[in-house]
Amino acid sequence: MTTSGQLFYAQGMRSVPYRLFPFFLALTFLVACEGEAPDYAGAYMLALTSGENECRLENWQSTQTLFPVSLDVLQQGDQRLSATFGGEFQAWINGAVGGTNLSGKTENDRWKLELFGNRPYVEGSCVYTINVVMEALFEDELLSGEIRYRATTNGSPNCGTLRSCENSQRFNGARP
Repeated sequence: MTTSGQLFYAQGMRSVPYRLFPFFLALTFLVACEGEAPDYAGAYMLALTSGENECRLENWQSTQTLFPVSLDVLQQGDQRLSATFGGEFQAWINGAVGGTNLSGKTENDRWKLELFGNRPYVEGSCVYTINVVMEALFEDELLSGEIRYRATTNGSPNCGTLRSCENSQRFNGARP
């Protein structure tokens, strides 16, 4: 029922003037969309700078900057992410670690993705693989963070410093 430019919703409810209805509709839409998760999916181009080679990875050069390194990210739901490196870096990480696909989650624009290596290395009685952890901050279409490579050993005393080694690469990048 309407009278003098007002809309009545039900008996006993307050009326809302017609001219304010679009404002309340827009406000309702904004409140409903407030909780939407950011869209992280897409193709990123990264620049990686390598640190020391404590884990003795092949073809690792300390202080070397690699560019461009492509990273394709898929998002499942609000928090689940998977990522795959591309190009020449894909060939290197596959050879060094035994895989190219990282998976993990995001919370408050912070990513933590992991890749559990399956390429075995053998040095005497020491057997180990390399696992990868990528931690990133996503801010205004920019991505920055660090990729860490750590050995997981069979615990042999011959593993020596491999039991606590860590290689790392700092990175910055963006979605073009």
